[in-house]
Parts: sequence; structure tokens; C-alpha cells
Amino acid sequence: MILHLVLQIQACLLFVLGGVLFVVQQTGLSSSSSRQMRWFVITCLMGSFGLMLHAQRGYWPVWATIVLGNLLMLLQQVCLARAVAFATRTRQHWLPWMLLPVAIAEGLLIHLAYIHPNVTQRVLVVSIVTPLLMGPSIFMLFRTKAMATRPAAWTLAVLLLVFVLGWIDTVVDILRGQLRETGATWPAVVLLAAVPLCFLWMELLRGRDELSQLAMTDPLTGLLNRRGIELIAERELARSERKRTALSLLTVDIDRFKIINDTYGHGTGDATIVAVAGVLRSSLRAQDVAVRVGGDEFVVLLTESSERVAEQVAVRIEEMVGRLRLRSRDGVSYAVSVSVGTFTMIPNTERTFEDLIHVSDMDLYRRKSLRQA
Repeated sequence: MILHLVLQIQACLLFVLGGVLFVVQQTGLSSSSSRQMRWFVITCLMGSFGLMLHAQRGYWPVWATIVLGNLLMLLQQVCLARAVAFATRTRQHWLPWMLLPVAIAEGLLIHLAYIHPNVTQRVLVVSIVTPLLMGPSIFMLFRTKAMATRPAAWTLAVLLLVFVLGWIDTVVDILRGQLRETGATWPAVVLLAAVPLCFLWMELLRGRDELSQLAMTDPLTGLLNRRGIELIAERELARSERKRTALSLLTVDIDRFKIINDTYGHGTGDATIVAVAGVLRSSLRAQDVAVRVGGDEFVVLLTESSERVAEQVAVRIEEMVGRLRLRSRDGVSYAVSVSVGTFTMIPNTERTFEDLIHVSDMDLYRRKSLRQA
């Protein structure tokens, strides 16, 4: 009776938590109408129905409680792996292969249920195949590259690892001649409830990170905005001071932008800004940061870059923009040019991000004056 009660409680917990995740997805409270959330809901429901069938052993036919119940429990792990793959942005070309051990295990369970009935060997098959199917999920969670969701991902991975250890312990007990019901314990109820909550935690962390990224992103160009660069610059200034490396900043201004706007319209002006932003992206290293601070003004932060490197990047940006040939919405071709100011902060000089902007702006205006002279 205790076994049936524990299994029923586990089934109800999974069903309720799966329902909560479904509501979260349908109401848009998750970071997106995410496929990972949908697959995790399916995971919870499969586990719930599988446990409920297991709880009816001795009351319902063998084909329902043993064959179908174990099939749902094994497919639950495949759905979990798919949900985790979506959540961790992992390629899924290998996932169909997980159905192979499921098919083999089901064949053995049918054989051990009808042809040569043997409860111990049935438990042994499930105890070996289940952790095997959990392995990919644990591996993907530990290797996730998303820093924002890593605390929840690693916690979920540890919980799954605890389940794996429990199944391995069951295998050891069976080999010693001691049959024990795996998963039918009160601690397992708590662990089972924690797994969906960890997944929901991942979704909440992802949603918060996406909102933070959205708040720091310029909607027109996709570059960081001023708020974003202020946060990054503070970190880079501290690292530059700590490592005693130079830090360079460029200010980029589109020449005669007001004339472009007034002559060809704001739509063409926006297209010009987007084109210049594209040049900045393509001309920088992966560790450098390009930012639109407002209007036709951009800032480029060059990490660990000397004054000579900053000048080279400035010349490259000016040349690449100068090669652009754009067309207005009326089909009129026009050229674009930019002015670039530079400033390099050497170590052991206390400066703020605003100081860097100010000095770089002064250099930009000086260069513009020399051009117009």
C-alpha cells in the first residue's frame, strides 16, 4: 500500500507541475512560447501517466502497468533530452538514436512479462536503460554556454545525477540478490518535484536575461545602446587596470548626416545608420564592442589595444564606410563618410567611461575641423 501511495503522489506532483508549466507557456510568462517548455510539459505528463500506471500493478492488466507504463517512463527521458536540447541550444541530430535503447528495453520487458516472467530482471532492465537515457540531458546541462541560466541548469543536472545514482544503486542491489523498488521513496517525491521547478527557474532566468539584453540593445541597428556600453566599460576599465593593459575608445560620427536626412528622408537616414553599424560589426574583433549612443553617433571599445592599433582600426572603419554606395528610396545613389576620434587609456591612470568619451570626442572634433579647413 505504501508503494502505491508514493507512486500516486509522484504521479500527481508531475501532473500538477506539468500543468503549471503549461499555463506559464500559454500565458506568455515564459521567455517565449518556447519549444523547450512545451517538450518539458510533455515530459511531465508522460512521467505522470507512467507512474500512475505503475501504481495500478496488481489491479490492472500487465500490458497496461508493465508494458505501457515502462514505455511512457522511458519515452519521458527522450522528451526530457529534447527539452534540454532546446533549452541549451544543442544540436539534436543524435536524438532519434535514443529511441533504439527504448525499443530494445520494451522488447525485453515484453519477453520478461509474458514469455519468461521475471520481476527482478524487469527491474534490472529499467534500472540500466533509464540512467543511460538520462545521460545526454545531464551532459547538455553541464555544458550549457548560457551564463544567465547556468545556475538552474547545473542544479537540474545535479538532481538528474542523483536519480542516476539511485538507479545504479538499484542495479548493484539486484546483482547482490536484493530486489528493491527504485524511485518509490519519500526523498524521491521531493526530487521529482524539484526537477520541473528547476526547469521553470531556467525559463525565468532566460526571460530576465532577454529583457536585460533588450533594454541594452538599440532596436534600429541591433548594437548595444549607451546603457549597455556603460556596464561593459566599467568592467573593462577595471580589467585594464588589473592587467595593466591599454584600453582604447573610438567615437564615430557620420559626416553630413543632417543633409542626408533632409535630402532623402528619415527612412534613408535610418538605412545609412544601419549600413554604418554593419561596417562596425565587420571591422572589429570578437572581443571588441560597437555601440550606438544616439542619432548618428557610435562608440567602439577596443580591449587590450594600443594607440597604434586604435589608429589602424579608425582608418579601416573610415575606408570601409567610404566604399559604401547606398541608394535612397527614390533610387538616388549617394556616398557616406565618417569621422573617427580615438583615445587610448594607459594603465595606472584613473579615468571613467565619461572621461574616455570626452577625450575621444575632442579628438573627433579636431579631425573634423582639419578636414573642413
